[in-house]
Amino acid sequence: MDRPTILILTGGGLRSLVAASTALAVPERTTALMMHVHDDHPAANPRLAMAKRQAGYCGIKQFVTLELPRLKGRRPGNPPGQTVGEPLVRVHVLMLAMVQAIELEIPRIVWPVQSNGDEETIALLTEQVVLAQHLAQTEYDQVPAVDTPLLELTDQQLIELGGQLDLPWKLAWTCLMPGDEHCRACAACRRRHRAFEAAGMVDPLDKHTHVH
Repeated sequence: MDRPTILILTGGGLRSLVAASTALAVPERTTALMMHVHDDHPAANPRLAMAKRQAGYCGIKQFVTLELPRLKGRRPGNPPGQTVGEPLVRVHVLMLAMVQAIELEIPRIVWPVQSNGDEETIALLTEQVVLAQHLAQTEYDQVPAVDTPLLELTDQQLIELGGQLDLPWKLAWTCLMPGDEHCRACAACRRRHRAFEAAGMVDPLDKHTHVH
C-alpha cells in the first residue's frame, strides 16, 4: 500500500467532505489517510459512519479511528450537543493528527476548520495551528504542514465550492442529535439549511421536507 502524502482530519460533516474532495482534486498523484476522532458526542456514531462513507467516496483506503470517549463530555445540565472547552478540543484533535502524521512520516495535514467569515475565529484558528506546530517542534525536527483550505469561507461559499465539485451532500452528517436521520430542527441543521438557501441550492435533506 502506498505511503500517504496527506492526513485528512474528518468529522463526517459538510466541511470534511469539501476539504477532502478539494485536497484530492489536484493534478499530481496524492494518497491520503483519513483520521476520525470518535468521542461521546450524541451524534458520534452517525458522524463516524458518514466519515467512513466519505473516505470511500474519495477513494481513501486508509482510515484511522481514535477512540476518545471523554473528549467532548458535557457538563451536568447542559443540553445534548452542547460541548465545553471547544478551543482546547480543537487543539487536542490537531495535536493527535500531528503525532499520527509524524509517526507515519506524512508531510501534510488537512484540517477542515471554517470561520464562516468571522475575523476573530480566523485569528483564533490560525493561532491554534501555530501553537500545535510549535509544540511539535519542541520534540521533532520536522513537523507536518497544516493546511486549512476552508478557513476563510462563509457557509454560503462552502456550499458553492462543494457545488462546483458536484459533491454528494447526502454523505455529510450535520445534525447534533443521535438517530438515523437529521432532526432538521437543531442549530446545526438550521445552519445547514440556511447555507444551502443562501447558495441557491437544494440540500438533498430538504427535497421532501420543508424547514420552517
